[in-house]
Amino acid sequence: MERPVLLLLLLLLVFVAAGACAAAGDDAVEGPHLLYLSDRNFEHDTQAATGQTTGSWLVLFTDPDFEEGKDAELALRKLLEETRDGHPLFAKVDVAKSPKTRKRFSITNPPQLKLFHDRRMFDYSGDWTAETISEFVKQGWKETRAEEVPPEAALGGDLMEAFQHKYSQALQFLGSHPMALAVAGTMVAVAGYSITSGILGGNGKARRRSGKKSARGRKKD
Repeated sequence: MERPVLLLLLLLLVFVAAGACAAAGDDAVEGPHLLYLSDRNFEHDTQAATGQTTGSWLVLFTDPDFEEGKDAELALRKLLEETRDGHPLFAKVDVAKSPKTRKRFSITNPPQLKLFHDRRMFDYSGDWTAETISEFVKQGWKETRAEEVPPEAALGGDLMEAFQHKYSQALQFLGSHPMALAVAGTMVAVAGYSITSGILGGNGKARRRSGKKSARGRKKD
């Protein structure tokens, strides 16, 4: 059974590599202007639900598939260049790559902008211009309904959701890369054949051993 196990391990590596390639850029990095937040570092960096001791955060939840997100990011970057005191911290989340964060904050129609301040969060609803966002940061948030910051999901739910997300990414990657799909399919077929052959071969050997024992028993009689 060593060969089937090895083949299955190789198949698993193919899926892991596919998921890693599809999720390239998902790590937390600092861009030229905006800080980059993701499922991996959102709560750790912002401490949004645990006291907000790292300061106030202005976070843009965006998706590259939505054209309006580009205007929102440009406006936010322009405002950042004009901000001298470093408050609040400016960041963005690519919700297409951070499904847990998207679900946590109910981001259904990106781009959406939220200010995390004073242990609460405030939704921005104005135009995507640096001027209107600046007014929101300075005074507008005071006239906006404060909302409780939702906690992170339980660990078990996080693991299952992360697995489903990586599995989906792997399937999408394989679907757009025929060669990788062909290799994975071949490995599945070979692994299945090897496992089946091992089982049937083992049963055949067991029957032959049983037959030999019976024959020896009859000879003794």
